[in-house]
Amino acid sequence: MEDIDVIRKLALNGDADAQYSLGRLYYGGKNASGDQEDAKVWYELAAEQGDAYKQYYIGMHNRGPGVPKDDEEAAKWWRLAAEQGHADSQYGLGMMYMEGCGVEKDPDEAEKWLRLAAAHGNGDAEKELRERLIL
Repeated sequence: MEDIDVIRKLALNGDADAQYSLGRLYYGGKNASGDQEDAKVWYELAAEQGDAYKQYYIGMHNRGPGVPKDDEEAAKWWRLAAEQGHADSQYGLGMMYMEGCGVEKDPDEAEKWLRLAAAHGNGDAEKELRERLIL
């Protein structure tokens, strides 16, 4: 049995790490089809289990190359991860509120998420707050 067969079996049995790994294999085309939609399915299954990093990653996938951009879907996943304290998701969500991408533009909500991200050590959030003179 090849490694991908083992990963697929674990993924089909609900293992979030295997689902994420299978999504990565599909996304990269290594030992899998290279199909972005298949990758998204596996990423979402993994993210639905509540792991903040996997939620962050599906948010990134929804804004990444090779897939239709879906800012609303990215914001949904980043919010779930951000609420768990995931700094990169807090930063991403803050910038979405700052720019009005996938969410209604809201400078106060943007500042809230950027401050949380900065407090969790996200340097980009710190820089953004300094540049906007709200630190």
